[in-house]
Amino acid sequence: MQLAVILLEALGIVIFIAAMSLTIYSGVIGAPYVWTPGRAVREIFKIAGLKKGDKVYDLGAGNGRNLIIADKEFGAQALGFELSPILYLAAKINFFIRGAKRSQISWRNFYKQNLADADLIFCFLSAHAMAKLKPKFEAELRPGTKVISYAFSIHGWTPKHVLSGYPGNVYLYEK
Repeated sequence: MQLAVILLEALGIVIFIAAMSLTIYSGVIGAPYVWTPGRAVREIFKIAGLKKGDKVYDLGAGNGRNLIIADKEFGAQALGFELSPILYLAAKINFFIRGAKRSQISWRNFYKQNLADADLIFCFLSAHAMAKLKPKFEAELRPGTKVISYAFSIHGWTPKHVLSGYPGNVYLYEK
């Protein structure tokens, strides 16, 4: 009995360390988790012309809040990619609680996903991550695809619109 308790406690510690390691890793390759102001998301989605049926990808989707806004308020098909198991589970719970029927999240590395069918891509990532994504966007996205980047611009691209008044600018690009 005592051995079983010790083994269960050890397993719990291993799972916790693995989850935290993946969470830290996801922050290193993309960006640490920071909330995007909901007002900024709504405003830039309106400016981008997001409409019912559009396919939205959120790269580094965190708790899924931006996906829920795209789904419930704009009628978009919303798919997020999140590498942190903690944030992935938080998003799944958030979707269930808020009844987001067109929202999905995948526990995957967004650098390895094909983004060609997106109508709009949302990113709140580091400058390094945006620089790494730029050639991927140029290779995969079709003309007319919109890219929203919160806080960090895409070097060499001219934004169609810059939304300020939030902590950091929000950049809207169109390929």
